[in-house]
Amino acid sequence: MAELYRVERLRLEYAAQRDRLLARVRITTPEAFAAASDVSLFGLRELGRHLSAVDLMAYPVGLRDLVVDASGAFDEQASFATVNYLERFSGIRVRNSTRAELGAAPVSWLAAELPVPATLAAIARHGGDVDLAAAWTRAFLVYADSDRQLLMLYRMKGETVLAVTLIPIANLAVDSATGACAFEQASWRPGLPFALFEDPYLDTSGLERAAWLSAPHSITEWRDAAHRTAEGLAVAGLTEVYSTAYRQTFDELIARATDPDARLLLRFERRRRDGVATDLFLHASPMWNFDLKDFNAGGNHGGFARESMHTVFWMRGGPATRLKVGPAVIDRPYDGLDVAPTLFEVAGQTTGGTLTDDLRRGGYRDFPGRIVTEAFRP
Repeated sequence: MAELYRVERLRLEYAAQRDRLLARVRITTPEAFAAASDVSLFGLRELGRHLSAVDLMAYPVGLRDLVVDASGAFDEQASFATVNYLERFSGIRVRNSTRAELGAAPVSWLAAELPVPATLAAIARHGGDVDLAAAWTRAFLVYADSDRQLLMLYRMKGETVLAVTLIPIANLAVDSATGACAFEQASWRPGLPFALFEDPYLDTSGLERAAWLSAPHSITEWRDAAHRTAEGLAVAGLTEVYSTAYRQTFDELIARATDPDARLLLRFERRRRDGVATDLFLHASPMWNFDLKDFNAGGNHGGFARESMHTVFWMRGGPATRLKVGPAVIDRPYDGLDVAPTLFEVAGQTTGGTLTDDLRRGGYRDFPGRIVTEAFRP
């Protein structure tokens, strides 16, 4: 009965989404836009499309007037008043802090996605050491203020991040009409987001810091090099914040579904999940915290600080589990994604991380994390 109710509820929500889409398609003139109701345009609880840094730097907050361009089409830029949310959030200051160590700025830095073609075109114009032939798939802006910014590029295979590279920049500007980007090239220096350059605990294996930071590295390499730094887990952690791995799971389920209604509902569920993807990520300054629902549920409210690595992973089992007689001190950094594959290995459900056919038939797929091999006997 509960499943029937859920299916019916999804059907009704899907119908509402369809009706709103049809209403929008019919809006072709400023007069039609002015006559449309808010509910027909946006729905009561609809989140809207995914927003990029380009959108957030010129976000419409109010209607100035209904303006048309030379062709007679509705001119969004001229019609709406806009606000730069990156500047607004990074510029927040408090005047009544009760603790000196809090500081006056609650927000340390922000992150939002950038359009890849426009970002790569801007990099090509400014030169630099980035290999533009390396098939960079996603791009992000990490913003502390106008002078302290990073471009973060992902190279991916499917939904898996293979490599991340960072580029220090300043004064990123975007054309909200065309999406074109421009910025000033900058060098590695103290004060940039993640505070990696100045942190004495960054382990570059003897390589010069600026050169190592500018090179592409895998998530494991970033974590191994930066896990002792104050905020170095942010590079690896942001790949989880912006992960789209769930789409691969939905795609596999949709491909296996034989019932057309089941496929339609799975597509709708995937769209709902897309709708709650992170648009703008705010990272709290030291000693501040923002309560949020995120991949890290720990008391540090963010999971990017060194404190996230102070963890006890307690496992107990007999000789069949191959666990070492503890306690075992493990110096190599691991994170929450490594818990599930380690527990499956301990329980004998996997061998070397390889899933059995029974597990795959049950809906499991390869775990993104690693096995804590140091906890096992040879």
